[in-house]
Amino acid sequence: MTDFWKHLNELSDSRGRLYAAVIGNDVHGAHVLDLNCGKAPVFEYLDGYASYYGNDVQSDFIDELQEKILGRKAVFELKDDKDISVDRVDVLMFIGACGAVIHWGPNPESCTDFKTFMRIIGEHHPRVVLFEAAQEICEKARTTEIEDGIRKAGYDLDVKMDVTFGSGGYRRRLLWKWRKQV
Repeated sequence: MTDFWKHLNELSDSRGRLYAAVIGNDVHGAHVLDLNCGKAPVFEYLDGYASYYGNDVQSDFIDELQEKILGRKAVFELKDDKDISVDRVDVLMFIGACGAVIHWGPNPESCTDFKTFMRIIGEHHPRVVLFEAAQEICEKARTTEIEDGIRKAGYDLDVKMDVTFGSGGYRRRLLWKWRKQV
């Protein structure tokens, strides 16, 4: 069995830099929510946001992220996604959606993560939404329904990428970036 967390650590820099490049200009002055942030691979590569909030249920991740804040306007909490309550979300990121299901079976975080994602979109109407999932999840899950739901909420697809990380291309990720219709 693959050690999923070790795998994520190895890919963290590559994913963080790429996704920060995709969303970087959109975070200027924005309130960023990193849903089920894990190790928050994008956090270290973003600047100019008004606030950055991330949650996760892995205490080791949150402890490590607390050390990286260093005076930045960021909060990382040990909290299940369904318990998130924030005042404002301009940029919503959901990176690694249900990735642990591939390796561990039932999602160790929450069975409500997709519902929470859509709830936040409906409540806060962020101007930009970034969603990434492992290809295996996209093949099994109903990602078409997610895409349709986001479109129905008033978003246009801005970027869609099929990206491979890791030697030998053993881990494919699909990334979508949506922008709120004006």
